[in-house]
Amino acid sequence: MCARDTELRGTRVSEGQFVFAMVAAANRDPGLFAEPDRFDITRQQSRHLTFGSGAHYCPGAPLIRMEVEESLRALLSLPRWELAEETLSYAGSNLQDRGPSSLRVRFPAA
Repeated sequence: MCARDTELRGTRVSEGQFVFAMVAAANRDPGLFAEPDRFDITRQQSRHLTFGSGAHYCPGAPLIRMEVEESLRALLSLPRWELAEETLSYAGSNLQDRGPSSLRVRFPAA
């Protein structure tokens, strides 16, 4: 809750008004990330907030990073695969959790 009338990046926020920091939006800031809406596994910018920071840093982050790396390594080592659907459906109905509900792939015959 805003303690006093203020302005945040050109937006007026009144005393008593609720303010919500949406971490997922921070990871898509065009001021920090070139083409923030495009998936780019080679992106070098790593100053994201996905796992929090400081005392609130996710203790499972190293495990999650390892799982993703190994999963992608296994998937990309397969001879042929393609997305089974052109569009993704997203899960998560709140502002904090939003991601694909599934990622379907198919393995066409050689």
